[in-house]
Amino acid sequence: DESIDAVVPIQPDGRPQPLCALYRRAGCLGETERLIALDEHSPRALLSVVKTRWIEYHEVSDLRSAQHFFLNVNTPEDYEEAKRLLAEKPNEVW
Repeated sequence: DESIDAVVPIQPDGRPQPLCALYRRAGCLGETERLIALDEHSPRALLSVVKTRWIEYHEVSDLRSAQHFFLNVNTPEDYEEAKRLLAEKPNEVW
């Protein structure tokens, strides 16, 4: 749909994932520049002013490895957990 500027997934707990989103340059560039000029740097600020399609988790939950789509790897412990999960199912597409 040409009128949609951003497509943003929502993880199972209801939190949006703007860093895992798709953005249409034509629809977002001007607003991004305007927001930066106002010292606003939040992706959520951009999403509040452009036409956004929110993808609810249930819309993608049947895809392979969907339960791991939003796995955060922010600490060494998270990294070890990610490696463990990958080792459990080495032939699964991530």
